[in-house]
Amino acid sequence: MPKPSKLTMPNRSRRWNACRPALVLALLVIVAYLPALRGQFIWDDDYHVVKSAALRSLAGLGRIWFEPGATQQYYPLTHSSFWLDYHLWGLHPRAYHAENILLHALGAVLVWRLLRRLEVRGAWLGAAFFALHPVCVESVAWITERKNTLSGVCFLAAMLAAVEFWLPLPALRVTKGEREGEMSEPSIGRWKFYWIALLLYLCGLWSKTATVGLPAVILLLAWWKRRRVTWRDGLLLAPFVALGLALGLVTNSIEHQFIANAANAEDWHLSLAQRCLIAGRGLWFYLGKLCWPHPLIFMYPRWKIENESWPGWLWVGAAAIVGFLLWRKRRTWARPVLAAAGYFVIMLFPVLGFFNAFPFRYSFVADHFQYLAAIGPLALAAAGLTSALDYFAKESALLKPALSGALLLVLGVMTWRQTGIYYNLETLWRDTIARNPEAWMAHDNLGIYLSESGRFEEADLHYRKAIELRPYDQMAYYDLGLESAIQGNLDQAAQNFAKSLEICPGYALAHYQLGNVLTRQGNLDEAIYEYTLALQADPRLTLGHFNLANALAKKGRLDEAIQHYLECSRLDPKFVAAPFSLGNILAEKGKLDEASVIYARILETQPDYAPAHVALGRMLAAQHHVDEAISHYRKALDINANSIDALANLGNALVNRNQLDEAVTCYRTALQHDPRNPVIHFDLSVALKRQGNTAEAQREWEEAKRYEAPSSNNR
Repeated sequence: MPKPSKLTMPNRSRRWNACRPALVLALLVIVAYLPALRGQFIWDDDYHVVKSAALRSLAGLGRIWFEPGATQQYYPLTHSSFWLDYHLWGLHPRAYHAENILLHALGAVLVWRLLRRLEVRGAWLGAAFFALHPVCVESVAWITERKNTLSGVCFLAAMLAAVEFWLPLPALRVTKGEREGEMSEPSIGRWKFYWIALLLYLCGLWSKTATVGLPAVILLLAWWKRRRVTWRDGLLLAPFVALGLALGLVTNSIEHQFIANAANAEDWHLSLAQRCLIAGRGLWFYLGKLCWPHPLIFMYPRWKIENESWPGWLWVGAAAIVGFLLWRKRRTWARPVLAAAGYFVIMLFPVLGFFNAFPFRYSFVADHFQYLAAIGPLALAAAGLTSALDYFAKESALLKPALSGALLLVLGVMTWRQTGIYYNLETLWRDTIARNPEAWMAHDNLGIYLSESGRFEEADLHYRKAIELRPYDQMAYYDLGLESAIQGNLDQAAQNFAKSLEICPGYALAHYQLGNVLTRQGNLDEAIYEYTLALQADPRLTLGHFNLANALAKKGRLDEAIQHYLECSRLDPKFVAAPFSLGNILAEKGKLDEASVIYARILETQPDYAPAHVALGRMLAAQHHVDEAISHYRKALDINANSIDALANLGNALVNRNQLDEAVTCYRTALQHDPRNPVIHFDLSVALKRQGNTAEAQREWEEAKRYEAPSSNNR
């Protein structure tokens, strides 16, 4: 008799039925967000991924976790995911986009499980609304907002664990005759869920501190389902509150630093009344975008907030009245509505205007601000729609799936279309300007993109428009300066950088770029002064240290230059130009052994860096290790067959070994690439003379003198 299968057909069917809703949710997300896979890196992705020095090395991973400020924001789990991506995929954006999409799909599945666990009607439909609503596109199709998708997964998983601890199923089965005042102390679930929730909450905070509202959400759910909260709940939540407060303060301090370094500090000098006006209008704005997601704009117009404007207080008054009415009916039909509304407010609270955030300089609202907050209203809408359809569609079994399917199809199509604007910087900024012509930041950033593409005239128009819209902002003048510098108009570039610094004296990048212009003009003393000011404003400016070191080296201040090269290497261990230049200085000071060690270290991490092979070869040749020097010169030529330095130095080494024919070939090849090089002409004349080709040697000697050859072949 055959042994029965451990997994019977009924069990397989049950498991498939349990997994199918989750798989369908994931499939809906993947299909709706397929256009995002074609997307490139866009705004802020350069700071988080493309140009982030912390992603380049194992030491950088340590800095991500233990050095607040090493990344643009202290979200170490998010930046660790970028670190891992960089080492797996390099700078191929498709992989980054795919991960964002999968994280959003997982978040949608967790929403379904959470709503189902809380016994919310239409749980799957609510999760599908979250999965496909176009207001989420900004968080999913924008690589930088990995902060949202990753923190969302951690937050929702933490909520599931918290529900298992605070609201175990037996505790929710309260008999109908039991009065609220007679209820015993609410029971709690297994402690493992408490610690899991705490750990996942910490992961959420490490991904983005927008998840800070979890303790308040847990209390809200306890009030909704148990009809009360106790002192024990507060004590149990104390560690959650402590973690949220600590990491929230870190985020706030970094935001404050960004704000302090920007011009127009009045953008954030808002009275309490103004902040209340922003919050009141913001609540209705976000709710309106959930109900009618058109138009969705990457940068919405920045509202003018005036205390005396009574229409602005209507938003605040309406929110207060609705809240009061729901509270009055909290014991009946309004309880779940109040829970959804409370969740919405809690999760939006950090971005409602009561705390300064850097994006407020161009808009008080953004779609990605309500990524997690949207779950409450969307779940409520799904529950209401499900109840209504169950009531009105009793006679038609097809009406409910047909109407729900049609609604999801509309949302999916809108998401598909909205995802397309995140294809690249040009599509993003042109769409923003088309929907918000007064978006000065969009004009400025489009100007940057056009300038980098060589479309200078069109870029200039957008820079001028940005200045017209916001004449007291330093950014457009700075970008105009960059454009002028690219085109070689150094005087005009210096004027634009100076204008930017007139508006914002502490603008580090303007000081740095002005230093670059002065260096190109030969004004090294003034350039050194500007680089120094740039580093005072931003000590982490890697290129600032490097270019200051270069300028100091040219002035003969080698010891000072060495310190800045070392700092540059500390900030970005993968930036080989700094240790290479340091090695050159040490060699110039006669410290050949130290220079050789530095060149060797460079080649350990980047064996294909040809200049280091040439430089190490020179050190070895100077120490009479000619065969080893020849080996490094040949490796350099394997990497770059046209390296003039490698060819010339190999020629010298071969002359030293009396291999004159090959030496002459090396010199002649080098002169094909640099026919006016007097040193190579001189060295060639020496080799030819040793070959006995006196006539040719004389011609090369004349060429050397013609191009002011030195009196010896020492390098």
